[in-house]
Amino acid sequence: MNYTIHTAYSMIASLFTFPSPGADGYQCAVSEPSSWIAPSAIVEQLTGDGWDVLRIRRDGGCWKIIGKTPNGERAKVHLDPVSGDVEQVMQYGTVVFQKDR
Repeated sequence: MNYTIHTAYSMIASLFTFPSPGADGYQCAVSEPSSWIAPSAIVEQLTGDGWDVLRIRRDGGCWKIIGKTPNGERAKVHLDPVSGDVEQVMQYGTVVFQKDR
């Protein structure tokens, strides 16, 4: 009986949850996926600037990169998928840069 009530509460609670634009809540401008810069080009650009790219994926309409800065600090970067411009940089959960919109 207790299991049934718990399951019912879980189902009701799931009705009131909404997905965020991206896992971090950051959203880039909407663009056609066919116009996005290739991930290999993004990695090449960042490694050329001294970054160590650990992971790259699509997130909230942006390219989300997790890696290490040229200074060796861990960072999470959201890039505009069409222009490659930096939209947001986070370090240790704190926004250290965000592009003006």
